[in-house]
Amino acid sequence: MNDSRGLRWWPLGLIFLVTTVSIGAIWLLGLGQQRQDRFLYTVLAGFLATAATGLWWLLFSRAPGRLRLYSLLLLLIVGVLAFFTLRVDTVSGDLIPQFRWAWQQPADAKLGSLEVGGGDADRPAQSANDFLGYFGTRGDGKIEGVQLAADWETQPPELL
Repeated sequence: MNDSRGLRWWPLGLIFLVTTVSIGAIWLLGLGQQRQDRFLYTVLAGFLATAATGLWWLLFSRAPGRLRLYSLLLLLIVGVLAFFTLRVDTVSGDLIPQFRWAWQQPADAKLGSLEVGGGDADRPAQSANDFLGYFGTRGDGKIEGVQLAADWETQPPELL
């Protein structure tokens, strides 16, 4: 179908506007309880915007059929190449994947082999000041009942 009216741009503009407002709301309103949540919501918004842009291009753009077919084939070729040449090596603390080429060694391969000894490790005796969980027993990073000396002239710190 050859349409002489040209490309229909307004749906693409609407997709861009909705995506921009969505990502702005995610970050400005602080959606989610932590930063990782906002990154995941941003990735979701980007994925939905990419899918909507693809649907616009293939179905509603009024682009020539042959151009739409060639662009779809190009997208498939790039996707297949990415699948066979890229690997997720690690993930950052913000849940952002770190990629590497498929022919490169993974980052953890540089660690070498770890020798595992037999038997239990020596465990020191536990005291009232020990906390066995990450960031303390409640996970909040606070130790109750410990006071630091305010006057170092009368109680100087001990050099270890």
